[in-house]
Amino acid sequence: MKNPQEHNAHKEYIEDFWNNCGETYGGYQKPTEVAFEIIEDEVRHYTRKMEQYKDLGMQIEEKAFCKGIIGGLLRYAVDGNNESHDNCPGDPYTIAENIIYDWRENHGAEAVEEI
Repeated sequence: MKNPQEHNAHKEYIEDFWNNCGETYGGYQKPTEVAFEIIEDEVRHYTRKMEQYKDLGMQIEEKAFCKGIIGGLLRYAVDGNNESHDNCPGDPYTIAENIIYDWRENHGAEAVEEI
């Protein structure tokens, strides 16, 4: 059972999801697009922290953070249980692949095996 804080965060997340779907000033937002954007926005906070570790030369912390982000995305892909997840079952994998691609660009192909 979720604690009240998790429940409120989940409720707010779902409300944001449905409020951003459908007709907009710029056209129509598909639920799949909104779900991807929400997940990507949530992950962005963590990738920025990972980049801070990189900029500070903290390679161990950077790698640990990267593993944590990817692990969290993969767990969400398997265990996600909410409306946005239902609209984007493959998005966590895509975002994880993007993070691995960026890691490869910054650290070389052989470094990918380490994460």
